Amino acid sequence: MPMTLQRLRRALSWLRRPPLHPQWLLDSRESVARWAAPHLEGAVLDLGCGDRWLEPLVEGRGQYVGLDSLATGAARHGARPRLFGDAASLPVTDAAIDCVVLLEVLEHLEDLRAALREISRTLKPGGRVLLGMPRQYPIHDAPQHVQHYTTHGLAREMTAAGFEVRSIDRSRHAVEAAGLLVAIGCAGVAIEAFRRRSPALVLVPLVLAMIPVANLTAWVAARLLPDWPALTTGYRVLPTKLA
Repeated sequence: MPMTLQRLRRALSWLRRPPLHPQWLLDSRESVARWAAPHLEGAVLDLGCGDRWLEPLVEGRGQYVGLDSLATGAARHGARPRLFGDAASLPVTDAAIDCVVLLEVLEHLEDLRAALREISRTLKPGGRVLLGMPRQYPIHDAPQHVQHYTTHGLAREMTAAGFEVRSIDRSRHAVEAAGLLVAIGCAGVAIEAFRRRSPALVLVPLVLAMIPVANLTAWVAARLLPDWPALTTGYRVLPTKLA
C-alpha cells in the first residue's frame, strides 16, 4: 500500500466511531497497536489481556501468553487468557519473559509494588514493559479501580522496582482530555437520570447533544492550540529492567 494512502487511512481512522460516542476522544486500539508493535518480540506476557487483541502482533516474532484476573477479567469482561492469575503472584519462572504488557491495568492493582517486583522477577535483564494507563478517566470496574498516577509517581514506582524509565509519553492533548471528561460526564448523568427515573429526564436530550459538540470542539482546538503538559487522557510508559 502506498505510504500516502496509509497516512490518509490513519488520519481518518477517528471516523470509525462517530463523535456521538462519549469515548470518541480515547485512543483507539489501532493507535495503541502502532505504539506497542515495535516492542512485541520474544516471550511476551500480556497482563490483563482481555480478548487477546495484541496476540496477532506477536505472531511470527515471538511467543504470546495472555493472563487475566479470574475475578474481574472472566466475570466482567469475558476475557480469554491462557492463564488466570494475580499480577502480584505470577505463575511464571524467573527471567523467562522479554516483554510484559500492562495496558489499562495498573490502576486496578491492589498491591502495585508487589506486582512490579513480580514483573521484574519474570523479566530477563534488559527486558521491557509496555505500560499504558489513564490519567483523566472516571472510576470503572469498582471497587477494583484503586489509583491513578502522575508522570512523577510512575517514574518513582518504576525506579523503586528496579526499572529504568526510557520514556513517558502523554496520550492526548490537554483540550482533548477536557473534552473527554465533558462527554463522558454528560453520558454518565444521562444514564443516572434514566436509572433513577428523575424529573430531570427532560434535560437529557440537551445533555446528550453536548457530547458531539464537546468531542468535535476539543478535536479541532487540539489541532490549533498549543498543548498544556499538565493535563492529558493518559500515559504510555516504556521501562526496562536494569541488568
